[in-house]
Amino acid sequence: LYTIEFENMTPVFFPSADTAIGIILCLCLLVGVLSNLSALFFFLGSKTKLPNPTFFKNLYLVTFAVDIVVCLLPIPVIETAFSEGRMSSLFITGSWICTSWSVVFDTFQELSVFLMAMLSVSRLKLILLPHCTLNPILSWLLPLLYCLLTLSLKAVFIFGKLGTIAMVPPLMSCAPVAFDGTLSEVTGEPMINLRNELLLAVVVTIQIGMTVLPITLSSLLSLVFIQRSGKKNITTNVTTLHDKRTAASVTVVMVTAVYIVCNIPLFIYHIHFWVWNINIPREERYMTNSEFERTYLAYFSSVFLNSYSYVLASRVFPVIDVAVKPGVFACRLKSYRTFLRRVFKRAAVSGYDKTIIKRQSCMSGV
Repeated sequence: LYTIEFENMTPVFFPSADTAIGIILCLCLLVGVLSNLSALFFFLGSKTKLPNPTFFKNLYLVTFAVDIVVCLLPIPVIETAFSEGRMSSLFITGSWICTSWSVVFDTFQELSVFLMAMLSVSRLKLILLPHCTLNPILSWLLPLLYCLLTLSLKAVFIFGKLGTIAMVPPLMSCAPVAFDGTLSEVTGEPMINLRNELLLAVVVTIQIGMTVLPITLSSLLSLVFIQRSGKKNITTNVTTLHDKRTAASVTVVMVTAVYIVCNIPLFIYHIHFWVWNINIPREERYMTNSEFERTYLAYFSSVFLNSYSYVLASRVFPVIDVAVKPGVFACRLKSYRTFLRRVFKRAAVSGYDKTIIKRQSCMSGV
């Protein structure tokens, strides 16, 4: 995948690789929905009246609810991955499904990133200022305002005719593109508005591509201050208030570490993207779509970089992140593990009881 070059400057897709991506997304959907649902019900059942624990409880509830949606949204991407040549029957440029899906997926993905940043920064604030009080209302109000801001930006982009939503085969899904309706006078093909394309690139990079940097910084600072606290042997069986806060901080750092690992590929991609974007000739305001694609293919000159790097970085790894996130809580929280064992035990007993009832009904029928 790394060495095969494009022929005739056209994208190349490998069915086996696409199928593997579809299988991975299917597993993430199954595991992610079940794990985040269990975590959601666990935190719903936890009771606290103190402001700081209530703040983090509400923040976890919002996070798990958003992550459930993020795990469900790749269903059309899975359909594209299993289709021949990534010719999706759902993602059709200009259709309401294509536009709606792109807006919803991007909004929830960006909201998930914002929640992770909010979680990391809030925990760092408590480490630095142990006696400060966090307002529980902010745990859902700030995500709501950020969601409205994100939707407003997308509405301006679409209804302001700065661009449109189109099917992008290398991304296996629909995404914003800088088509403002201008057509080439020679060939009649759509023209890319380079100014709008640059504006779109800046917004996407700020909201998704570079957010790993402040989150990484806050996590590193949290680790430094945790080590300075002198609590080296941290376990989940803690009794003092200081130890509980430290253990909670370690849990947040571990969750953040999973996010960082899963989003480093997207960060690296955006670095490559900007190197290419800066070198685009911008003497003219417009560039034909075919010329734009040739410029992209010339820079991302391998099959992996063009056809698989962005879909893995922006569609697969973020879903893996939200799918495995509850596993970190299961490793750190003994009460959560006890909750899961009770759920599995009740499910097993319920299944056993149904089997007995079915056998008895069969015997009575005989």
